[in-house]
Amino acid sequence: MISLGRISAAVVLSLLLVACNHSELPKLEKGEALRADCAILMGKFSEGEIPQDAWPRSVKDLKPTRVVREQNAVRIFVQEKNFHTGYYVSPNLQAAPSTQGVWIRKTEFKGIYQFRHY
Repeated sequence: MISLGRISAAVVLSLLLVACNHSELPKLEKGEALRADCAILMGKFSEGEIPQDAWPRSVKDLKPTRVVREQNAVRIFVQEKNFHTGYYVSPNLQAAPSTQGVWIRKTEFKGIYQFRHY
């Protein structure tokens, strides 16, 4: 049988993990500029990783580890250790990222989502 102490410890550790995961993403200051810059990147690059020297200031300000052009959006990876976190930026305001196997949260800016997957 599992003791109450072990259950409590597991709950506390889970809450700490969730709290840490949310704090690692830099705050978006200029979401509209980021979305506009990502639309330009989508026009210049085909699907795949975007070279660092092509990142606009709005992307560099997030201090990404890498930036990937996907079919309908740009994915900005901010952390890639035990899991991947960052921003999903779509110029199409009606499009939302897939939630299959990925944790997604809306930001205050349309077309920009936080993501996390393992």
